[in-house]
Amino acid sequence: SMNLGIKELHSNRAPVVTLEGEAQRTVKAGEPLALNAAVTDDGLLKPRAATQNTSDLSSVGLRVAWFVWRGPGKVSFDPGQFKIYQDKRTFGNSPWSPGWAPPPLPPSGQYPVKVTFGTPGTYVIRIMAHDGGLQDTQDVTVNVERSSAAR
Repeated sequence: SMNLGIKELHSNRAPVVTLEGEAQRTVKAGEPLALNAAVTDDGLLKPRAATQNTSDLSSVGLRVAWFVWRGPGKVSFDPGQFKIYQDKRTFGNSPWSPGWAPPPLPPSGQYPVKVTFGTPGTYVIRIMAHDGGLQDTQDVTVNVERSSAAR
């Protein structure tokens, strides 16, 4: 069953996200911006896949993803990131999708990503670490300028 022991939940501590580098960045549209963060967790909630469920329970175990929190245009992530919101379809690529389990944790605890912005403007890129019980987030504000190349 997906029910966690009371003891596990009581002793569980939230993961901790530490952003590497500045929390304010500037980049030109179309040029990849490298971001990185380190994540630590107590590992108390062991990885468990989401079941075919009608409830709102997600998978358990540390999961980390970068996503767009605010911004006016299209943003792409390399490597691709799973959805941080509910999608209960079988291949929904969300922690609520049946059979979805947290990807293996990188031994370094580092989560580098390259982010490319299609449109100038101000964006907030957020990284979230969630262990199935508690979460931590960090934000990077990115000022995206017009590309110098003629479009």
